[in-house]
Amino acid sequence: MSRRLIALFVLMIPMVLSSSPAPASPGIDLTYSTVSGVVALAPPAAHNWPLRLVAPDYNNRNTSNNPSPQNTPSVAINPVNYFTIVGGFNDYRAAANNDANCGYTRSSDRGDTWSSGILMGITRGNGGPLDYDAAGDPSIYYAANGTVYYTCLAFDRSFGRSALVILHSGDGGVTWSTPSVIVQSDTADVFHDMEKLAIDTSSTSPYSGRMYVQWTEYTNTFLTSKMYITYSSDGGVTWAAPILLSGTQTDAAGASPAVGPDGTVYAFWCSPCSGSTVKIWLSKSTSGGVTWGLPSGIGTFTGVPNPLPGNLLRVNNFPSGAANPANGQVYVVYNDYSSGNADIKARTSTDQGQTWALAVTANKRLADDQFMPVVAASADGPVWICYYDQSYTTMNWLDVTCVRSLTGRNFSFASRANTRGSFDPAYDGFGGVWMGDYLGMSLGPGSDLPRTLWTSTIAGNAEIYTSNPSQ
Repeated sequence: MSRRLIALFVLMIPMVLSSSPAPASPGIDLTYSTVSGVVALAPPAAHNWPLRLVAPDYNNRNTSNNPSPQNTPSVAINPVNYFTIVGGFNDYRAAANNDANCGYTRSSDRGDTWSSGILMGITRGNGGPLDYDAAGDPSIYYAANGTVYYTCLAFDRSFGRSALVILHSGDGGVTWSTPSVIVQSDTADVFHDMEKLAIDTSSTSPYSGRMYVQWTEYTNTFLTSKMYITYSSDGGVTWAAPILLSGTQTDAAGASPAVGPDGTVYAFWCSPCSGSTVKIWLSKSTSGGVTWGLPSGIGTFTGVPNPLPGNLLRVNNFPSGAANPANGQVYVVYNDYSSGNADIKARTSTDQGQTWALAVTANKRLADDQFMPVVAASADGPVWICYYDQSYTTMNWLDVTCVRSLTGRNFSFASRANTRGSFDPAYDGFGGVWMGDYLGMSLGPGSDLPRTLWTSTIAGNAEIYTSNPSQ
């Protein structure tokens, strides 16, 4: 993979806030170049967005509330007190490092009000002990005891250093620990990217409390990529030596770990991740992450073209996996382009990933494109999938739709739009090319409705929004 194309997978876009575009250098592709970056435009203050009350019991909330762009969210609900919610995102708000940071948002009233900021101690001038140029790609997960953990990527723009870091909070994101390093590199020949965190919260698991971080490691000046995983059994204080999951594959990406109620760990990824034969892979561990089985292929599908046809949006074909805490079923979802537009596909395994049922189409609105899905299963059994959806307007604007299934096969809760109005990705702050690389979704106790975070431009710039189910 070339240095230019690495921008498809990692937060490497320096921000320049300006009232007009900066001139492009001859021959440089501003969409994906990591050399030139992408200029953020100053959008008009007001827009005539088409409003649509599809889900009148959903009240949208702006959780980041900042004029600079935010995107690529993650979210988790406190299992001890479901009124407490913590989210994270790539955050370009003004900070001492003049670049992206790991942003957070928190609510203590079940999503009615939110406060946000950046995590300190990761980037230059923001408190130490680390001093990287930029940070982002958050992944957030609550432990069973109510401690929330936040992992993200830190790196230098020269690519000379990179690290995966972790912080924790015992008070719902009010205060955060000093960041510590999970894995790091001091050479441009090894780059750690796009980590995902999962925690074993099952009381019936022999490894309850164990934490797992799965990520992509780029080598050979970004020409090759492999999938790794590590675990911690002491709350993230120390981490085991990384284990290679992807074998001889050299183009692996899209990490997605999940933990079953018996402690089985499932690690999903794709290789290759673009073209007409994208393939999903799975490796699993029944020893708490100490040993892992050989990767097994789940199936292939037609990847969504990049950029997304009809606009400039960068998209990916990463899988999203989940394990059902109630019955142990395993799920994987992805966006498939075999019909000529992007649809959300779902596959289910009832035997711990040994065999998989045929793919079903999860989206009930088949017009236009649905993409970037995330899946989660609640302790009560229902499975939810949320995704970006272009089917509500004829202008290639975006909404977020969620669908539900009681079995993982029939997604009968059709077309529940979480958004109160469609929004134009042209106001993303990056010239309409980047709304982030994933959505955030969590299911907590007290309700089987999904808590979703997404990037929206309905306020005129990229902000992190959520939908608040009526209580």
